[in-house]
Amino acid sequence: MELGEDEPCQRDDAVAYDDTGRIIAPTRAADVELAMQDDDIFAACIQGGNLTKNASEIDEVRPVINRFAADPKAALAAFSETPHIPLLMRDSDWPICCGDLCEFRGNPASYDVSVLVPVRCQFWDRQPAAWRYDYELQPESLRQVCLFRCQGCEMTYFVWQPT
Repeated sequence: MELGEDEPCQRDDAVAYDDTGRIIAPTRAADVELAMQDDDIFAACIQGGNLTKNASEIDEVRPVINRFAADPKAALAAFSETPHIPLLMRDSDWPICCGDLCEFRGNPASYDVSVLVPVRCQFWDRQPAAWRYDYELQPESLRQVCLFRCQGCEMTYFVWQPT
């Protein structure tokens, strides 16, 4: 996809994400200067394959991908092009099931829903793990609880990284 003046990311109504990754080729954007300095990553840049995560984030999740992904190379490429929409406070992590990255589904809608998450979903901490806390899941912010679903078997996972 060649970026240019008519690129959707140049419109006022374009969806933008705050991301710690980097645009691979800022010269492909209509506003090269903006692409080189702005932290907002536009959806069209992501969909056009013009985004990558920092090397440290990729290295952090590589062991998990190598262990669980059916095609580690493809999963690593997909992960590196995914914006930081889930709030992962401590380190990069992403559930993998049926050999593929799970789909991020959002956050619990309320604290009443949040307390049910450990009962209804599989906890993920760099691998499927037992819920090891003896209290209800009521984080400071609901954004700290990230919900995922396997696109193969529809198993649901959650990641919670308390600060």
